[in-house]
Amino acid sequence: MGYPDMRRFAMTDKDKIIVEEIKKIKSFDYKNYQKLINKYGEAEVNGLFVTLYYNANKKEQDSLTKKYYPVYLSLDLKNLLINDDNCFLLVEKYGEENVEKYFADLIKTSKNANEIKQKYSFFYKLIEEETIEDEVDFDKINVGCTVKAYDITFDEEIEFKLVGSTEANSLEGKISNESPVGHALIGKTIGDVVEVETQAGVMQYKVLDITRTV
Repeated sequence: MGYPDMRRFAMTDKDKIIVEEIKKIKSFDYKNYQKLINKYGEAEVNGLFVTLYYNANKKEQDSLTKKYYPVYLSLDLKNLLINDDNCFLLVEKYGEENVEKYFADLIKTSKNANEIKQKYSFFYKLIEEETIEDEVDFDKINVGCTVKAYDITFDEEIEFKLVGSTEANSLEGKISNESPVGHALIGKTIGDVVEVETQAGVMQYKVLDITRTV
């Protein structure tokens, strides 16, 4: 992943003014980035940050991309095909917390929130799954829980690990919260019995134990 070569050979007077303004910002976020664009123009602001990046060494580049992630992440998104692989690369590059904050701010400032959510659906699913994990009630089944249940239909105990849709793996016993069984179990507590319609017919499960997946 790289940025378009918009670098300038020398800092302009406007660049110096923008740099001085940036220095006053304690925590640079997407809103700050948009304010700079509205004031100085997108080409001017992006050109400055690209110049700073290409004139820096590797260590300084890493620091710039983390500190001013809204700029560099925006540039990456313009030049990358949005798929799962590239999304994971961006999370690795900018850090999960920065990526989550970027897309949370993006949706708040967007004039067409639905279009943005659809275009970057992977990231918003990631944020929603993280939010669920942070707010989980340990007495109730939710994403991030391991559930021991009694299969009433087949008279046997079975274990499920509730995960987000991107982590589901039936071979490892990981079921998505969006699957029929996962959806039925969400919010249930020990002792509850759920009925799930499957291709094999209606299945019944009684919740025996709930633990947090480590």
